Amino acid sequence: MWELDTLHSDSRFNINPFLDSLSRLTSLISLVIWNIALLLLRVAQDLPNLRHLVVMPGVLSPRPVDQLMKPPLQSLESVAKYNPCLAVLQVALDLTTPIPSSVEISNQRLRILLASTETRDFETFTTSQKFQLVQYFDSLFPHADLDDWYGDESKKGFWDFIRESLLFYRKGHRAGSCLYIATNAGTTQHFGGIEKLISVIVPPFLILLVI
Repeated sequence: MWELDTLHSDSRFNINPFLDSLSRLTSLISLVIWNIALLLLRVAQDLPNLRHLVVMPGVLSPRPVDQLMKPPLQSLESVAKYNPCLAVLQVALDLTTPIPSSVEISNQRLRILLASTETRDFETFTTSQKFQLVQYFDSLFPHADLDDWYGDESKKGFWDFIRESLLFYRKGHRAGSCLYIATNAGTTQHFGGIEKLISVIVPPFLILLVI
């Protein structure tokens, strides 16, 4: 009996430090992710040539550890509160309703859009819904010319579809402009003849920097 009690006590003694360490690690990861997102926004305030910043939450897992990766909207709003060049807008991206018009900031310097996709996977969108989503991006980037390849959309992956819609927008733009995309897959891609890197991977967010 004494041996069983000792074994039970030892196992409990061994697992408690592990759970405590796991909890601390999760909290640390959450803190780092939040601070990276806020740091990105603070850096963006000081970039005179930054035209648009689109912050779009990726697909969130129902697991609590993944939910910790989502920065609070209140923190983002606090960054923009005292900066007239910065604004935060939260838009529910409901593809069954008309596409919302883009929101203009008074000085035209910076626009931030937080578009909630709830927990829906982009890959489950129908072709029609993908068109609607790209039309929504077109409202943010009105100079895109996509008519030549709309018919081939069914052959492309959705991320390629978004990438090309933004890439077409960049064509013909001023020299030295660039676009970096940090995807929720944890990889960074660049398009449009990039000269410098201004992007941060912040899963599960998709961050578009148009410079």
